[in-house]
Amino acid sequence: MSVLCKKCKALNEENAKFCSHCGFNQELVAVVEKVSETSYVGEIMPEIKREYQFKKRNYLGSLQYSTITTCIQLEPSYMKIVQDKKTLGIFEKRLLETKIEYVEIHDIVMKKTMDKYDSVFAIIFCILGIAMPLVFLLAILLFWISYGKKIHIFTAKNVYKIPTSAEFELHELMASVKTFNPNIFIKG
Repeated sequence: MSVLCKKCKALNEENAKFCSHCGFNQELVAVVEKVSETSYVGEIMPEIKREYQFKKRNYLGSLQYSTITTCIQLEPSYMKIVQDKKTLGIFEKRLLETKIEYVEIHDIVMKKTMDKYDSVFAIIFCILGIAMPLVFLLAILLFWISYGKKIHIFTAKNVYKIPTSAEFELHELMASVKTFNPNIFIKG
């Protein structure tokens, strides 16, 4: 009898440990399903931190113009991500609210990136800096302060970006997710 792979939906033998098409660990799915059925998840995996909150504050000089807050809750079979942005302390916007099954995640990469809005402002200041050298210095400062770390969570359909300044917690989150699905490739 054949069974479908939980990740790529290819047909495999019933007792196969790994998918013959994508190499996904089929036994892991059974363990995750068993853990999610158990009401004592906290007793089975007590050492795993379940909730993370990341804040990324963006400054222009000493003026804080936006804060991105990302809350991640780890459940036995999925992670829930809620991301909000507050601009100038007044305007609030929900950027993201989703649940991602661990079997859908194939890569988690931590890299230094720059926010697209900060990039646009910095480029504008560079152009204006041709006429006014002081503005050019502001552009360099903006490039420097807006450069930060983000976790990129790759699934087959989407890439989720989590900005933060707390590098230690990013590593801790990546390690916790890896315990739920050892097949995830982690870089960074």
